[in-house]
Amino acid sequence: MEEENGSLVVRVGGGIIKYSITAQDGTTRTLVKGSAISLGTGDKVQVEFSGFGAEAAASAWLNPGDVSLGSTRLVAGAGSVEGVVSDSVGAGDRRIAVATESEDGAPVVVAYGVKLVEDDSSGTSWSVLLLVIVGLAVVGGLLIPAARRRRDEDEA
Repeated sequence: MEEENGSLVVRVGGGIIKYSITAQDGTTRTLVKGSAISLGTGDKVQVEFSGFGAEAAASAWLNPGDVSLGSTRLVAGAGSVEGVVSDSVGAGDRRIAVATESEDGAPVVVAYGVKLVEDDSSGTSWSVLLLVIVGLAVVGGLLIPAARRRRDEDEA
């Protein structure tokens, strides 16, 4: 495995597989050999193939769960597959698995480990919600006894 312009490159079966990730905001993620790759909902995964079977089928998916990132028929042994990580994929450890055939027809399957993370910007933070609840309880604890004392004094 090698690094090339922010992508990871795997040479296998006489061909080259190149992984690239584009974040949901459009920025290209720099992938570093040996470093964990984190994916989030909406991130785009691109896998490029070259040097494989002339008209071999090529596909990519997230495992476990067999979530397809796409498939294609290679032209002259080259092509690419691109897919977006959907919100139906839960957080956790996964693999980007790719499959195609070498020039001599032998199957080529490569998997690279990734971590799917929860989107930090989705919804209200639990800590903010807890702070609001505690704040309301404190305000209620101060106002209710004061209102009862005034009512008791008025009745007396």
